[in-house]
Amino acid sequence: MSSKSKTSIKQEKATLVKSSQTSDFSIKKLYVLLIPIFIFIIYSQTSKFDYTGDDILVTTGNSYVQKGFLGINKIFSHSYMHGYTNENDPIYRPLPLASYAIEGSIFGYKSSTHHNFNILFYIFCCMAFYYFLRLLKFQETSALLIALIFTCHPIHTEVVANIKSRDEILAFLGLMIMLISYFKNDSTSRVTKWTIFSAIGFMFALLSKEIGVSFIILAPLIDYFYNKESLKNILYNSIPFFICVIVYFSLRSFIDLSGTEKLTLLENSLLEAPNQFARIPTAFYILCKYILLILFPVSLSYDYSYNQIPLQSFGSFGFILAIMIIILMLLISFIYKNKNSWALIGVLWFFITISIVSNILFLTGATMAERFLFTPIAGIIIALISTLDSSLISFNHNKNILLVLSTLFLILFTYQSYSRTKVWKNDKSLFQSGIKSAPNSARTNMFYGKQFYNDAKKNENPILKNSLIDSSILYYNKAISIYPKFTTAYHFLGWAYREKNLTQEERNAYINSFKQDSTYYPALISQSIIELKANNFIEAIKILEYAKKIAPQSYDIEYNLGLAYRGNKQIPEAVQSNQNAHAINNKREEPISQLIKIYRDDLNKIDSALYYNELIKKLK
Repeated sequence: MSSKSKTSIKQEKATLVKSSQTSDFSIKKLYVLLIPIFIFIIYSQTSKFDYTGDDILVTTGNSYVQKGFLGINKIFSHSYMHGYTNENDPIYRPLPLASYAIEGSIFGYKSSTHHNFNILFYIFCCMAFYYFLRLLKFQETSALLIALIFTCHPIHTEVVANIKSRDEILAFLGLMIMLISYFKNDSTSRVTKWTIFSAIGFMFALLSKEIGVSFIILAPLIDYFYNKESLKNILYNSIPFFICVIVYFSLRSFIDLSGTEKLTLLENSLLEAPNQFARIPTAFYILCKYILLILFPVSLSYDYSYNQIPLQSFGSFGFILAIMIIILMLLISFIYKNKNSWALIGVLWFFITISIVSNILFLTGATMAERFLFTPIAGIIIALISTLDSSLISFNHNKNILLVLSTLFLILFTYQSYSRTKVWKNDKSLFQSGIKSAPNSARTNMFYGKQFYNDAKKNENPILKNSLIDSSILYYNKAISIYPKFTTAYHFLGWAYREKNLTQEERNAYINSFKQDSTYYPALISQSIIELKANNFIEAIKILEYAKKIAPQSYDIEYNLGLAYRGNKQIPEAVQSNQNAHAINNKREEPISQLIKIYRDDLNKIDSALYYNELIKKLK
């Protein structure tokens, strides 16, 4: 054969190889597109959803977010809820709030805007997770299966469909930036661009949610068990993360986070335990429930507050079973760490990232919540799929078995996630689902009762309206029977009695509300309204002056005091109270209207009346 023919054959072979590679590359690209396709199938419906649950706290009800770009400085210089409550709290999560402000400023402050961006950020998360797995030498099929199961898992519906839970998404995205950059860095002796990107990713996670603190362990963990890196190099490579932690806590020290998060038994039933040692069995029991929810996500709920989780003791079956499952998981993963290091890494990933919200180290703001699993679940999925994969290889079984099983789970998960997402359409659908999944939850029963009350207020049919009020009273009373110290439920019960003109029952409800919490001034305001309607002005003044000691900057207290003082002919005090109310909230017309009446009818000062008349015209 001539040299020319040989050359021709080589060229043909090269062309075929190149064509094959191109084709393979295209197929791989097509497979990766399954991730956003699945996300679109499950979550595109959320673009039509309303604000639900606590969404208003971080969107329409947050003054800093509503300022758009101009509010970002306030967001980064104040605590998490300051823009909503105007009070300090110990939480600092500026990045989620900044994202709401920016996208609202550009695309409009609508629920659809924030929902669409939740979907977009979730796509980034899942794609980055897949890329991370491939970077760490996972086989194409295994990496895609892990990423798709993560993408379609029903446990994520709360985070993606609930706007407020974006902090979880952004924290995970920061983690992926951190890990991808860390393992792209091939230098252990100098600072590279990947070192900087890794630090930026970690800082991104820290400023998104406090769970980010636990991420500092994940990169060294993978480096040690997977890359078999020396401890010396691991410590050196982790220096940027330690610097980030120092910067993060230094930044927090400059922010006024002096407010305390008021934990109650209602939010966290573990407060019922006499001490921290006594709550450990229940905390481990909850940890086991998390694992079971990941493996069998069939009984999901948005609410696990009081009294859905029974307290456990060290001798209870729930605690013993939980300990056995946890020990077994750790034991198996350690035994097989040489054959499959990812099983151990995945299990440790889960326990490390769940630790901050586990109620084992310290009490958190919730007994249990599915959103807490957003990052930890990645570890369990990695451990499970990698173990199945390596087991099939060890026993010379066809890996198609894993593919078939995973496909079945994906179909089931997708269907369940699609159905579960609908729960977050609006408050009504959310509370309806809650009453089915969490019938013993005091909060769910109260919220469901409030929904009946809201529907009644909108209804003009007297028979139907009365029926709806009766239903609200029923659920308020059930909430109180579950949690007898439920201040808010008593207060709302009073509102319901007002609609039925049951004055004494209404008054008793407010009295009971205040009995449970002597700082709960809204019950006093509602009680004062009863006295104002009955022209019992002296009693109303007495109630409101006491309430003012508790909340000196309350608009409602000052305005109602103005009404009570005027009714009792205490005109100078009435003027002062209405002026105070206007100073607290200068966008409300009511105190200005009262001042017009006082100056015109009581004091005969027409000039002053005209001044306030012009002021109210400007407001309108």
